[in-house]
Amino acid sequence: MHVGSRLRLRRMTLGMPQERLAQALGVSFQQVQKYEKGANRISAGRLYMVAQILGTNVSYFFSGADETPKLLQSQAADDAGCLQSLLRSREGVQLATAFMAIRNQRIRKRILDLIAALQTDAHL
Repeated sequence: MHVGSRLRLRRMTLGMPQERLAQALGVSFQQVQKYEKGANRISAGRLYMVAQILGTNVSYFFSGADETPKLLQSQAADDAGCLQSLLRSREGVQLATAFMAIRNQRIRKRILDLIAALQTDAHL
């Protein structure tokens, strides 16, 4: 599932539709959806092709994979599901991409504080 989430993140960061990636790979866009959702495993050869098309290396898709079990152990399963849902949505990927582009830690903290305040207001 981690590889699929990273595939989706990279594709969406580049603004590439599933259809275009599918065409370049010679598969259906439904197959790309299955790769991204973790419903189907992606072979090493196909992953290499994806990396070439998306202008990255294969190791990109495994970045942070060793941290995933620690995350799942330290948080409730619904928190992990929430994170996966975020990365499956267009807005979530845009938010994550924009947030990671901010280098100033103080600004990041203020954004998180704002989101927490908005979340609190939403529950009122």
